[in-house]
Amino acid sequence: MRLMHALVRAAMNRRDDWDYEAWDSPVNQIQLAGTLMLFSLANLAGCQAMGMSFSDSERESVFHFWRYVGLLMGIHPELVPTSEEDTWRLFWLEADTEFLPDDDSYALTQALHASIPGEPVFMRLSRTYLSSYSRLILGKTNADRLGLPDNKPMQAAVVGTSVMNWFFERRNVLPGMTRISEEIGQFARRQIVSQGMSQSGGDRTYRRHDNLATAS
Repeated sequence: MRLMHALVRAAMNRRDDWDYEAWDSPVNQIQLAGTLMLFSLANLAGCQAMGMSFSDSERESVFHFWRYVGLLMGIHPELVPTSEEDTWRLFWLEADTEFLPDDDSYALTQALHASIPGEPVFMRLSRTYLSSYSRLILGKTNADRLGLPDNKPMQAAVVGTSVMNWFFERRNVLPGMTRISEEIGQFARRQIVSQGMSQSGGDRTYRRHDNLATAS
């Protein structure tokens, strides 16, 4: 990850049109810290919006993990949040500058949510579902700035999913619900892996590479 950031930073620094006054250095510390919060704070908030719940211990584990990742990514130790409360403080400090949608944000959003010719119906529905989820999470103002469609029926489906997830989260008080949740999760994981392997032509066979160990 740090190598990729270094390559991007070097490429942007070579551009004559990079506006340091307006954008600061490419892939700077503030942007890295913002990215870190998307994987910790925003991820938890998004899951909670979908009806999932986390214990205090689980939440602390998430922030502890991403605190360590932040150090590996090269974020300055004084900028790495130390707790969930600390992460929220940094989030609001960055909210006024880093998280405001601009023309590039709009273009990227449209590219991500654009339909592909010949795309299966299921994929189009999934894309619409994710757009509706994004609109509910981001709020009307930001969603409108990004050009996300305002699909009320699909938004209702997202809310319905949240209610269903909340029901399954009662597994700690309903006998057998944990097992059912595990089976559903494993089935979904296998389906995603199989679909990805099929689309990419992946090969899951394995052969030993002892010759590489003796080659040197």
